[in-house]
Amino acid sequence: MRKFEICSGYEGKAILPKRYTKDSCGYDISFVLENTVIIEPFEVKLFETGIKAKFQSDEALLIYPRSSTGIKKNLLLANGTCVIDPSYYNNENNEGNIILAFRNVSNNKVILEKGEQRLVQGIFTKYFTVTDEEMPIKKRSGGIGSTN
Repeated sequence: MRKFEICSGYEGKAILPKRYTKDSCGYDISFVLENTVIIEPFEVKLFETGIKAKFQSDEALLIYPRSSTGIKKNLLLANGTCVIDPSYYNNENNEGNIILAFRNVSNNKVILEKGEQRLVQGIFTKYFTVTDEEMPIKKRSGGIGSTN
């Protein structure tokens, strides 16, 4: 079963993702912004969503910028596309909080106001492995870059 949950400590701050139109494939995801945030030209900043996603072991949650984010805000996800693995939901160090990095790709500062939302969208997708005999040896130990 696929579902989004608010992470512990983010109650009343985080917003559960949702699809805004009947045929949307993506769930609009908001950030937890308690104050105005300024992203300087070419700077990268991390943003917490305060949400986690639970889904089946043969699925991933892919997170992309919404189409207007790059055009109107000059913001891109720092790593292009975020891939959230099923093991990210409840790992021992992160509690599953989805954290995203945005890069300001303009020569001007970008200002995000408290309450400004819906800069990214998440899409659930199936993935396939090469063989059933694969035996990964690493265990997730946290968030960004934790399986390297």
